[in-house]
Amino acid sequence: IAHSALELGLLEPHMDGVVRPHLAAACDALCGALAAELPCARFHRPKGGYFVWVDLGEGVDAQELLALADSLASQQGQGQAGQPQEQPQELQRQPPAGPGSSSTTRDEDSSGCCAVRFTPGVMCGGGEGARSCVRLCFAFYRPHELREGVRRLAALLRTYEMRKAGQA
Repeated sequence: IAHSALELGLLEPHMDGVVRPHLAAACDALCGALAAELPCARFHRPKGGYFVWVDLGEGVDAQELLALADSLASQQGQGQAGQPQEQPQELQRQPPAGPGSSSTTRDEDSSGCCAVRFTPGVMCGGGEGARSCVRLCFAFYRPHELREGVRRLAALLRTYEMRKAGQA
């Protein structure tokens, strides 16, 4: 049935009237937020698909960045021995966020700490040259969720850079 619907062009009105406008608005929101929140990042607006490939810059390891996001989210406001632990101020945000795919993005945890997920570039076949890159999905999110997700990613990147500078 699906094959016949595709062959007959029965899905085109839905694609033109719903899917493509949603993807265009979502892509605009994500790319606009990246330009505003991460001006040093390099990315190109895709001509097709629903992913944006973002290079976060020299010195950033996207896998380490994702591990930091996981660590901050899993703390759920608890320090050692169950004592409340304040999250870095720039990570304290409230609304749900993208960007990522449905399997790589989750909403904030109960501590109020922002949580953002993404796919590190090296996991997308980009090799070592993609160590500083992330792949962001915009297909499943509304524009305000994508903007919030990029704000969270920018806050996470600032925290990552501060921690990395402290190690130097």
